[in-house]
Amino acid sequence: MTLDCGAGGNLSGEEVIKRYEEKVLRPIGRAVEYVTSNQVFHGVDQKSLPAHWEAWLETFMGGVGAAWYRAHMLAGSRLPMLLSTPSMRFAKMRQSYETDQVYIPVPDTANDYARFDLRFDGMHCQLPVDRVDEQIC
Repeated sequence: MTLDCGAGGNLSGEEVIKRYEEKVLRPIGRAVEYVTSNQVFHGVDQKSLPAHWEAWLETFMGGVGAAWYRAHMLAGSRLPMLLSTPSMRFAKMRQSYETDQVYIPVPDTANDYARFDLRFDGMHCQLPVDRVDEQIC
């Protein structure tokens, strides 16, 4: 998943969601839920990008159980799963740009956070979300 501070909302390419469902969710007996969407996004080039579907799926960062991800899907696209700033704020995530780490609240605790290492690709930070069996960092 790509942490994208400039994204107005969570967005992903259809091919990425389908591949995630096949490789991560199906082996553990889970699936993506699809609902209709009428959202239109505008890229950097100002082209209109309609999203006809919205995906609701579980993600796994390791050790904190499943976290729900909701994103509009672009048909036929390989755009990575983007996590927007509004979603990061809602989840009370904390990010360290110095150490390339993100801190996410541990469910059912008052003030405990789990630390996760990010991969910085020179433009964006990547958060692995396919760690079904890993423990808290």
